[in-house]
Amino acid sequence: MVEIASSNISGGARRQPYSAWRQWGMVALLSLIGAVSLIDRSIILVMIPEIKADLGISDAQFGLIQGLSFGVAYTCFALISGMLVDRSPRHLLLSLSLAVWTLAAAACGLAQSFAQLLLSRVVVGVGESTASPAAQSIIGDLFAKERLAAPVSVYMSMGAISTGISVALGGWLLNLFTVNPHLLVGGLVPWRQVLIVSALPGLALMLVILMVREPRRTVVDGGGAKPPSWAAYGAFVRECRPAFWGLVAGYALCGLAAYGALAWGPTYARRVLGMSPQQVGESLGLIFGVGTPLFTILLGTLADFRVRAGHYDFPLKLMMIVLAIALPLGVAGFLIKSVPLYYVAMFALQCGIVGAVGQLLAALQMISPPNMRGRSGAVTLIASSVGAYAGGSFIIGFLTDYLYQDDQAVGYSIATVVAVAAPVAIIFLQWSRRSFVRRLESLRQLDKATLAG
Repeated sequence: MVEIASSNISGGARRQPYSAWRQWGMVALLSLIGAVSLIDRSIILVMIPEIKADLGISDAQFGLIQGLSFGVAYTCFALISGMLVDRSPRHLLLSLSLAVWTLAAAACGLAQSFAQLLLSRVVVGVGESTASPAAQSIIGDLFAKERLAAPVSVYMSMGAISTGISVALGGWLLNLFTVNPHLLVGGLVPWRQVLIVSALPGLALMLVILMVREPRRTVVDGGGAKPPSWAAYGAFVRECRPAFWGLVAGYALCGLAAYGALAWGPTYARRVLGMSPQQVGESLGLIFGVGTPLFTILLGTLADFRVRAGHYDFPLKLMMIVLAIALPLGVAGFLIKSVPLYYVAMFALQCGIVGAVGQLLAALQMISPPNMRGRSGAVTLIASSVGAYAGGSFIIGFLTDYLYQDDQAVGYSIATVVAVAAPVAIIFLQWSRRSFVRRLESLRQLDKATLAG
């Protein structure tokens, strides 16, 4: 199959020159926005036992709250977000989305029932659906294709740091408000106070992004920066089907394994291993907040170096190697009741899979036409919502309630998801490799011809 796209779909691009300070300053700001979204999304994970007891909900219902509600919101709104990112001022969209998800995250702390908490989490998901496509689009306009892996990895690493912060902060705040219930918001139980307080920084960041000047959109030969139609995007997808769908499926399955362990790992540690909220927060905060970002940046820098040397499929190979290593460690860590093995499993799944998964985001942006990056970012949101949120989080809760029928079997549910998702992800990534390399080579040749002309 010929992978060279027509010029109106994947033609060469003329990039505006930007200083390193401008490039990396914008990456830092976008990373901070992503960090805030992850904190608002993940801090709830440390407080599952308290929320379940207070609202009287089951594991499966909590899987709906934390997982499927995000999945539905992302899936229903992601394509709209991607289109808006390709057509509208991205800093204004980010500011508006920050306001929406911040207020909704605070509303979670006031929910009085399963339905109210579910609805609030859906609105959080709608608000956050703009953040990643906008960030990927802006970063794609700031950096050349062969230098995308490193900045995308930095963006992803801040997500890992914020996950670590959210787990550690959640455990610390829960303990603080338990000991001092009237310290800040009197009359509310501790977990509610945690959710309200943790949402406040987003309001300040909303004002900051309003004052920032975003980069110009990359100019596409023959068509300016005009947003394409969905028909044009569909043509791009059809022209590189194995590369596109292999990357998307691999990304979704990586999220299924890694986020499933992240969503239920703290509950496993508390419920099965007998660890306290503060112990869980401190230990996992160290893994997420230090180990994962270091691995993410290291692997992203390595991928950029190898791609510039002509090894275009290295990001995919790297992800497959990481999955092969994380698979046995991740399964064993949740089947054997051991605190050290649990830490090894979480390290392998979070520092390994999460550290390398940014390469798949960068790879999809590398093969996407510049004026379609928002839509490609939306596709990755759909993949993450179906894989991580609707898949990993909900499936593990469902397996615990209805297959194993034992709260103490949550580790078996996590191990089951990892054992299925990781090898299937490897299969999809291997399927996409040759098409991915051909697509990049065709774009390189087209860029050369454009410059020569």
